[in-house]
Amino acid sequence: MPSNISAANSRRISTTWNRTVIEEISLIDVYIAASAADMNTSVSVGSTTQVTVNNTSVTGTGMTNDNSTGRRYYQVWQNLTEDPSREAEMAAVITHFTDLGYSISRRANSAGTVFSWYLTWF
Repeated sequence: MPSNISAANSRRISTTWNRTVIEEISLIDVYIAASAADMNTSVSVGSTTQVTVNNTSVTGTGMTNDNSTGRRYYQVWQNLTEDPSREAEMAAVITHFTDLGYSISRRANSAGTVFSWYLTWF
């Protein structure tokens, strides 16, 4: 179910759709494709989730990795800190996949430091 983002659409929505959002969506698309190929109808994408792309292993995404960036997104999601840009970026990811018919949510890791995207489809 991965989607393509045309140059025209990318430019039209560029106020929210920056490189971070486009990379996040693209990586989630790859995780969805790998999960669907295994006949699954859901995927959890977090700091320890791995997928192989062109013989290169990718772990997590920019927003979900357990590093200072991922922890900052988690803090914004949990309303522990204000960052309107990161809030808008996460909202753009959610809107994108919701508009495509996926169910998408965020789930905290057990340590309460980062989150995972959880997507389902039918």
